[in-house]
Amino acid sequence: MASELRSYGDTSVVRDVQSEIELLSPVENMVLNGSRKSVARNTIHSWQDDTLDTAGSAAATEYKAFTPDTLSVPTLRTNLVQHVYKAASLTEVQTMVTHESGENEWARQVAKKMKSWANAAEYDLVRGSLISGASGTVPRMNGLIQLTSTNSTSQTSGTVFSESILVGLLQLTWEASNGEIPTDLLVGSILKAKISAFTAGITKNIDAGAKMAGKVVQVFESDFGAVNVNLHRYIQVSTDATARILGVNMEKVYVAQLNGEGAKMTEQGVRSTSRDAVINGYLTCEHRNEKTGFFADGYLKAI
Repeated sequence: MASELRSYGDTSVVRDVQSEIELLSPVENMVLNGSRKSVARNTIHSWQDDTLDTAGSAAATEYKAFTPDTLSVPTLRTNLVQHVYKAASLTEVQTMVTHESGENEWARQVAKKMKSWANAAEYDLVRGSLISGASGTVPRMNGLIQLTSTNSTSQTSGTVFSESILVGLLQLTWEASNGEIPTDLLVGSILKAKISAFTAGITKNIDAGAKMAGKVVQVFESDFGAVNVNLHRYIQVSTDATARILGVNMEKVYVAQLNGEGAKMTEQGVRSTSRDAVINGYLTCEHRNEKTGFFADGYLKAI
């Protein structure tokens, strides 16, 4: 029987731990970073939509007495500015001890919270549902799903999503918006796989500047124009009973920041023996001419 001293089972051996730490939750920020920026001046924020009169013949006789046309006024739309808040607190000892990563743990934890802040803001920019904030309740903005009202449909639960359904949604939007359609589709994993399996209308381009794995840009083309197909983690979450799809014209989406200021970190005064900071941001979502987008749910959650 061997008598040599072996490493397995020796509890005094120094652990071998990689210094890099892999974040399991990536940042989702298509709407937060990809939208145009606007300025909110109050916690109740409004913008205006207006339309031209309905097109038709404007023929007149050679001599025509002046008769004024019927004029329209803009429609006022409103959303609430939401306070998006994340906080970090480390004990003094935690900031002093050495960690396997070799990083400053305070800086690492704050950086994580900043990414979490971006995820939280994106979540409500997409899925938020208005809460007034009266009587001490936490105010929330309407996200893109709730702001898309004209072309919002719920299919009979269990409807199988198909190419003809998508074309129908684009046609509905084109007709309701006087000829404009979404620039982007936001879908979860189920409908993304469904769209990828369409036999016609799908174009895939690989970004040459991406890494070897390839960044695939997927475009769906129909008689009503071409739209980008985006996989988005917050369109479809586990609590949604059916699959859903959101069509958005990103040229009409604005993130309005209170006084034009983005999120900022404020380090708090020393509280006992800890180091504390909060990350604050105040923003809301503007969906100008929401008729250029659509939302639909009720689809079967199966590929």
